[in-house]
Amino acid sequence: MDILNKFKENLKKADLKDKTIKNYTSDLNTVLDIFDYSDDFLKTPEESIKKLEEHYTNIKTLATKINIIIMLFQLNYKDNESLKKFYNEYVDFRNQLRVENEEYYNLKIANPKQLEQAISNEEIDTIKTVLLSRVRHSIKNRLELNALRDYVFFCFICDLRSRTDFITSKLVIESPKNEYLDETNYIVLNRCSATITYIQADYKTAKTWGTIPHEIDKSIYKWFIKLYNGYKKLGVLGGFAFYQSDLLKPMNCANASKLFHEIGKSTINKSITIQSLRLSYASSPEDIEALERIKKKARKMGHGMAVHTGVYMKTNMK
Repeated sequence: MDILNKFKENLKKADLKDKTIKNYTSDLNTVLDIFDYSDDFLKTPEESIKKLEEHYTNIKTLATKINIIIMLFQLNYKDNESLKKFYNEYVDFRNQLRVENEEYYNLKIANPKQLEQAISNEEIDTIKTVLLSRVRHSIKNRLELNALRDYVFFCFICDLRSRTDFITSKLVIESPKNEYLDETNYIVLNRCSATITYIQADYKTAKTWGTIPHEIDKSIYKWFIKLYNGYKKLGVLGGFAFYQSDLLKPMNCANASKLFHEIGKSTINKSITIQSLRLSYASSPEDIEALERIKKKARKMGHGMAVHTGVYMKTNMK
């Protein structure tokens, strides 16, 4: 039995809810994907932790991945005495992360790894230029199609700045006959207006916000059409927007994180993550300045931000 299936079976024996089992299994899958689905990384804590830090700049997210490794030890290797010293090293590191996370969270400042992996607009432009230079005029084989996929993938996420939920999207041409399924994401190409709409229905906070349509930068449209036609030309089946390099299996969230990291290394020789992209976007100086200005107003008026923006702030008053 492979690592993931054994882990899942052990979770079932622990009498956990199906959703909890699914979440734990998904977390372990993202970790195993980084280490090529081998458990050798368990015996090299220092090296493995450094590799995980390259992929996860957010301390809380990194701690989650370390926790799942600790669970893997406890469930799959609980009777393996030779692994105990490695297990203790992961536990010590997890405890250290808890302290760091509380410190940085309270101060609201980026940790050193987040600063190191921050990505500027100039770097984004450079990456796009390099990726575009790899795209051929005519797509004739799998490698050329993957080069196009990389460019479209990077442009899309740099425009949307979302989590990786988009990676499982179906890619469709706009038509009155289209039927959009619940809990399925779609990237819709409109040939008449040359526009792209991302219909986000399956994502982390979907129960709170429901289905959300996003208009995507029109400059990517012709490349999405090229990708769509490339799939048809090479007989790629399934109708997904993004496929793994073999063009047989659709990409998943773990693949997306790994691809983003590989793109950074192959273009500007820098370790970047989707989390670092989102942090940079959320931390623009003008947004921070505006937020601090609103906070100052709220304090002066004697209430919190929620009351200030939810009750007192009106869009039609000057």
